[in-house]
Amino acid sequence: MDARHMSRMVAALFLACALTAEVGLAQQGRALSLRFDGGVATPMGTLDDFFDPGPSFGAMVVYPFRNQLSLVFKTDVDLLNNHDYWPVPDTRLWRYELGVEADVLGLFGQEMENYGVRLYGGLGGMSMESDQFLTEFAEPVYPYPWEELFNTYLSGSAALKLGFGLTEVVSGWLTGQIHWSPVKESDMEILSEATSFSMEPFSSAMVGSLRLGFSYLLGG
Repeated sequence: MDARHMSRMVAALFLACALTAEVGLAQQGRALSLRFDGGVATPMGTLDDFFDPGPSFGAMVVYPFRNQLSLVFKTDVDLLNNHDYWPVPDTRLWRYELGVEADVLGLFGQEMENYGVRLYGGLGGMSMESDQFLTEFAEPVYPYPWEELFNTYLSGSAALKLGFGLTEVVSGWLTGQIHWSPVKESDMEILSEATSFSMEPFSSAMVGSLRLGFSYLLGG
């Protein structure tokens, strides 16, 4: 299978499995919601030296398993743009996580209130997938020695979420979050080569994002 499509299939399969399991719980009369959001992702730390900000999208299945605590199955993608100066490729960061969300102000349950604040923490995996690109030292011969970055690492994230009720079953959400993944410097040397080794390879990938979205309460 082409590595360029593998991460997308893993993310879609992860969400589909989570949704199937959660729908089964919904049929037993337990509350759950679907959430979708989108916004802007900004590379942070050393990653900011290689990439420019880009769009960010996410989809979640949220299941409240006890008072003020919810289990979250989440998949999202950050589309980082190539740098204005360095010839690094457009890169996608695919994530699939399992996390816990806690209400700290207001309570979004079967009966939606007008506001709410939640904290989220999760762990999972992150796949870094780039477009094909040429390094500064590629031989000018045909066929061109195209390079491509595709690696998978552990991932962790934390988020602050501000919710506001729109109807009894639909709520809006403004989410600020940070994702962090340890990466192998040896895997990132090809990006350093694309900058003529002006930039050292990095050992971690940190991205901050701000998203706006909505959730729908199933069975509401």
